[in-house]
Amino acid sequence: MDEKQLQWLKRILDLLQDLSGDMGEAVPFDSVQAQGFRQRIEAVQREIAALVADMDGNKALRMECAVLRAVYQMLFGGVQQVLAAVPAGGKPGTAVLTAQAVKAMVAVCDLEAVSLVDVGKPPVVVAEDDERLLTADKALFMMPCTVKDGRVFVEGEQTSSVRVYGLSRSMLLLRADGIKAVMFDNADGASVAELVWMCSVARKIFRGHGRRFGLVINVPVSVPEAGSTMFLHLTFHKTGMLRMRFESYAIAPKYTSTLTVPETKRRMKEHFKLGDFEEDGAAWSLVELVQLHNALAKLPTADRIVLEGCRFIRKKMSDDPEEAAERGAYRVFQNSITLLDAVFPGDDYGFVGVGGNICPYSHWVVLHEIGHAVELRHWHAQYKKWDTSAIEKELKTLGAREKELNVLLAPDRAMSLAEHKKLTDEKAANHSRQLVLSEQLRTCQIEQIKMNQATIDNKSVSVCLRSFVDFAGKLGIQPFTLYAQNKWASNQGEFFAEAYTLFLNDPDILRWISPDLFQWFADGRYRVWEQQ
Repeated sequence: MDEKQLQWLKRILDLLQDLSGDMGEAVPFDSVQAQGFRQRIEAVQREIAALVADMDGNKALRMECAVLRAVYQMLFGGVQQVLAAVPAGGKPGTAVLTAQAVKAMVAVCDLEAVSLVDVGKPPVVVAEDDERLLTADKALFMMPCTVKDGRVFVEGEQTSSVRVYGLSRSMLLLRADGIKAVMFDNADGASVAELVWMCSVARKIFRGHGRRFGLVINVPVSVPEAGSTMFLHLTFHKTGMLRMRFESYAIAPKYTSTLTVPETKRRMKEHFKLGDFEEDGAAWSLVELVQLHNALAKLPTADRIVLEGCRFIRKKMSDDPEEAAERGAYRVFQNSITLLDAVFPGDDYGFVGVGGNICPYSHWVVLHEIGHAVELRHWHAQYKKWDTSAIEKELKTLGAREKELNVLLAPDRAMSLAEHKKLTDEKAANHSRQLVLSEQLRTCQIEQIKMNQATIDNKSVSVCLRSFVDFAGKLGIQPFTLYAQNKWASNQGEFFAEAYTLFLNDPDILRWISPDLFQWFADGRYRVWEQQ
């Protein structure tokens, strides 16, 4: 802002401070004093509109313009409140306007913050070696937040928070962090407090990710003091614009059912041609089954072939670190998908989708695991044609011998080293050696089968996955979720699974990341089994 504009802003501040004018503690809203208040409000609004028009051509002042427009709207909304209609049952002339109410309205506007911003301060530059950043040009995160005691906390970071300020100051603090413009989307009905929460959450997340652009964040915002949860999409565009889209106050209400658990399972098995529903330390609830059903319903018809005969296993927790990190697992030889407790964490953990159709976080994990099944489908179909009876027979034989071997080896294993040295009976010694050799042979056989499976798996994954990785590589697209990036060196299939679930759950975000990659999925170019 130049000196002329700063002086202009000071005049507006003086007008705001003088809004109450000659009002007493309480005057009827249809009195002469109240009419004078209306006129002064209109004068302030005219001055704000003129100042915005004067600043509008300067791109460097887009945030200041946005703040002034917000103040204009807050003044309008505040006038509607302090000059509210006569309450039901009241008589004309009984509603009053108080100086205290006017001062509170002016305080909410916090216009003074605009003149305090250091307009000459350059934007914050992100350090290239910031370890919090993804290497991808554009990235996706899910990040639950809580607004409590005037501060914003990110889940898992209770010792780190940012303070909640008024709307004007919050927007200008975003500007100081490098945001060039702010857009509120689908937030016409939001209160000033809710807009403040949105800005404060955006500021916390932006700072927590090294003030970098090219991010889209799904954010459930829990506000215990208000007894509500807001579901937001925050997009930090490469242009420097922050788009804050309000999605909903609740997960879509259709995730209920009047059916019993057994009937729901029966219908799902029939509709999707599933295998059995199994339980491993955890029971399927009706809510979980309905969430699973609605996630599977997002699958394209051509992809539902991977569900045929697939068993869904509900498990509480896992000792397998890979399975625990992914919250579940797809096992191709068993044709099964395991889902842990962490798949169903509750509505305030995360969400997918937009508008009136936002869905639980479970949809992300379920379709991620289905993504693995889709990736491996082309060779799984071949595997089913092979004669696997020899392997299965060997596994059964070894399994049957395991109990017998354990019984025979128990006394031998219990012997101390000294007792072994005392063995003089050649027959006993030979018997002991035979048992050890037998156990070693069994171990070798099982390891060989595992190696064969791994070989088959490695050969099969490359067909679909190589196509995906090659295409993404040509476009210069790197893993755009933290999980996919962390797994990139050891398992590139996680990148495909993350992209697949994003395509089905939030297609607009995938299109934002890469229109070409979105079209690759939309054209079904991953369905290599159709090309054989």
